[in-house]
Amino acid sequence: MAANFQGWDPILNEIISCLKTALKWKLLHFKELDQWTKGVIALLGDASHPTLPYQGQGAAMAVEDGAILGLLLEKFQSAGIPSNQVEKNEKLASLFRLYEGLRKKRTEVNVAGAVHTRHYYHLADGPEQEARDKELAGLASGKWKGPCSFNWGDAEYQQSLLGFDVLADTEKRFDEWLGDI
Repeated sequence: MAANFQGWDPILNEIISCLKTALKWKLLHFKELDQWTKGVIALLGDASHPTLPYQGQGAAMAVEDGAILGLLLEKFQSAGIPSNQVEKNEKLASLFRLYEGLRKKRTEVNVAGAVHTRHYYHLADGPEQEARDKELAGLASGKWKGPCSFNWGDAEYQQSLLGFDVLADTEKRFDEWLGDI
């Protein structure tokens, strides 16, 4: 491995010289689970929707999952938890299905976006890479407000990814859920 970095920054070469061994760690994509909940058990984060790191959203999705589960459970408790264990479990199972319904589409879009982004980050030098670079270079003149074939530069995609208020949406959907049970 050290030979691959000869001529690079001397500090990097010094760090590499301290290694006893180096392992190759592959980034793999796994399909997200079809179902995240079963009864009163709910999965979150990479356990249910593993993602590649190309959008920097894996931890953010897990935090959103946790925040939504926390909010749903707090609202469930405030609404009055049934004392009958069977009824409580049935309502919790329904609440966890709501959680899954709230999260699934959003995380699927995000996971697919990471796969899409991977392609653009790993373009070999050549016509496709040059077209990507040219398109990205032109975004600043449009104040980053237009479409882009690379989702990282697409204003609408970024707004849906970063501008969506998951907590407000959860509040609304919980109230609808509560009215239906």
